[in-house]
Amino acid sequence: MINSGEIGICASPGNITIIGHSQGGAYAAGMAMAVQKRVNEMQGGMQVNLLLLSPDGAEQFSVDPQLNTVQMTFGDDGVVTDNHATVGNVDVDLNPQRVLNNPYRSWSLGRAMEAHSAPIDTGRLKTSLKFNEAAKALFNKCD
Repeated sequence: MINSGEIGICASPGNITIIGHSQGGAYAAGMAMAVQKRVNEMQGGMQVNLLLLSPDGAEQFSVDPQLNTVQMTFGDDGVVTDNHATVGNVDVDLNPQRVLNNPYRSWSLGRAMEAHSAPIDTGRLKTSLKFNEAAKALFNKCD
């Protein structure tokens, strides 16, 4: 769509943000890297942001360091292959397992699924972004 001119990424000011959840994390990372490459070729001056929510297989892939990348995975997420793994080259890791009073401390299938979908919750995500200075710097429109 970019190549055909249907989407004019240089025509709109600001950043492009791509969001991926679960198994869509690696796919979103690939898309973000392709868009960033195209932006660089066009010298569009835009920044591509990537928000990875509970990416599955985080220990198995990395992103281009040019991307502004934030990852959020709850510590008791029993759906992803490694809930303590961080995607390579992530700028900000919002993993709440490093935060005291994590509501998902005890493991059960119900809790695992709840923890897996928790980053999608708008309130939790906005709060995490709002109170993390590094994340705010990357996603300055998420407050």
